[in-house]
Amino acid sequence: MKLPKTFVPEKDLEKKVDKILKSKKKLNPNKPVFNIDRLEIESNYSPYQFTFDGSLKRLKDKNYQRHLRPWEYFELLTRYYDGSLPEELQFAIEQMRDDYGEWFSMAFEKKENKLICYIDPENLNYDKVKGTYVVNKKFRYNYLKEFNIKNIPSKKWVRATKFSDEFIEYFYNRHLEDMPEYIKDARYSFLIYLPPEDTITPVSRAYGGYSQFSMGCFNKISQSRGVREKDFVKYLCPDKL
Repeated sequence: MKLPKTFVPEKDLEKKVDKILKSKKKLNPNKPVFNIDRLEIESNYSPYQFTFDGSLKRLKDKNYQRHLRPWEYFELLTRYYDGSLPEELQFAIEQMRDDYGEWFSMAFEKKENKLICYIDPENLNYDKVKGTYVVNKKFRYNYLKEFNIKNIPSKKWVRATKFSDEFIEYFYNRHLEDMPEYIKDARYSFLIYLPPEDTITPVSRAYGGYSQFSMGCFNKISQSRGVREKDFVKYLCPDKL
């Protein structure tokens, strides 16, 4: 009996599946889905300041995956202010509010009217002679996102309201008018500092106080905090769980 067409395997199905698997990286979203409840954040982190590459080495030596991504930090901070942050995370946030800023798992590159955001960058090292960050070997990252930043200057603190709604929602997870009242009207909140033209520069959050919702490429050294997903702990030490 002849099978209906719907049951006949496609001739090149195996090749097509292989092609899809090879192009998986291209299909990745430009902002990874995250769940705050799945994060394990280093609470008693180092009080010292590090270059970005030095910080990344320190936290990986302690079996952490990376730094906090901007939207993770801003979500934690927003929930702290609106009273919905889990109690076990409050200590880490209280440290963040009062310290001198820390590295994000992100780097910016400005090319004319375009801002390229690299999520989870690696091999970005500080060159003492040049006084800038340079790519060492092959630049690596997990995700990439681009924004139009026409008429927004480099090396200057600019209010986030000068950026697109897409930019604000991407980094802060919500519109500014939906922020907690305490921080929404703060004079020095929500400022962005773009890097010089044609450089790849790591991003850090600003110092505490009213600047804690600000970020940019203004630091050569900053504080270091590790983060990992709880499933990563199982991968490292399955016999201890």
